Parts: sequence; C-alpha cells; structure tokens
Amino acid sequence: MASLVDMWEQPPFAQEPDGEGPTFRVLVEYTNQGQAKPSTLIEVFGRRYSDLDEAVRSAQDSAFSFRPPDPWSPQGRTVYRVGEREYLTMIDGVTATFHFTTRVVEEVTRGHSTARSDG
Repeated sequence: MASLVDMWEQPPFAQEPDGEGPTFRVLVEYTNQGQAKPSTLIEVFGRRYSDLDEAVRSAQDSAFSFRPPDPWSPQGRTVYRVGEREYLTMIDGVTATFHFTTRVVEEVTRGHSTARSDG
C-alpha cells in the first residue's frame, strides 16, 4: 500500500513562512480503513504558510487530489466549499460513499508540552 505522502502531492507554490505573523496549516480529516482504530485520522499536509490565500489554495487542491484509503475503487468525487477555509469531499465507491474534510487552520503552538509546572 502506498504511504500517505505518496497519495498526496505538494502543490508547487508552497513555501515556508519567514517566521513573522500567523502560520497556517492544511489538515485533512478522514475515516480510517475499515474497522481500523482510531476510526478517524487527521493528517497535516504540506508546509506552513504565512499567506492565508496560499493555504486556502492548497486546501482546495487537496480536496480534489487527496486519495484516502477508502474507497478502494473510487468512482467519482464531489467537492463542497463549507466555509472560507474548509472543504467537504464525497467520494463514491462501488458499494458506499466516503467523505473527508480539508481545513486551513492557524497554528497556535508547535510541539510544546501542555503540562503545567506550578513549582
């Protein structure tokens, strides 16, 4: 089986932000294969974006190009824009319809512990 990186190609316009201002990421949330656990996965795709419009274009591209593990044999795809930063993609399989959500989010913290130290 192809890895998730193999299933999704990074758009050519993505660049790392310069560290100034907000940082945006593209997240894709989809159902895991069959009865696998956890039942829902969230993948962070692409680079960090300092430009919101670039991040939204990347999310839109992902809504049309990402290939989740199910359906195994996709028959068609319908993409809906849910909001300014979110897309819902429905993929018809042979026997069922699957969906995933693509969102642009602002990264608030990265890789920091949430544990509090009172001492």
